[in-house]
Amino acid sequence: MNGGGGTPYYQCTYKMPGREKTFCGETIPKVHKKFIKDYAEAAGQVKKVKIEKTNDPSFLMVCNYETYRDYYANPKLHAEAGEKIMSELLDEGVLK
Repeated sequence: MNGGGGTPYYQCTYKMPGREKTFCGETIPKVHKKFIKDYAEAAGQVKKVKIEKTNDPSFLMVCNYETYRDYYANPKLHAEAGEKIMSELLDEGVLK
């Protein structure tokens, strides 16, 4: 698995009844895209997703699939949040 040192690299394990599948990537949305590409038919069976980061061995998160899919794996949501944060920093004069 890549991503040692300062580069975050995510490992997501999709837990389904009787099996699990693990995918890795640079971002959570990229990992989810790989999962959907290879196992779209199993997405409805996923109960939980375990998320780990290779550059932070103490990081471990387990959440239900709906939260993972709708929040953590949603690149549009992250882009909109980033734009809002940048706008607020500009308004506050933190960024010029």
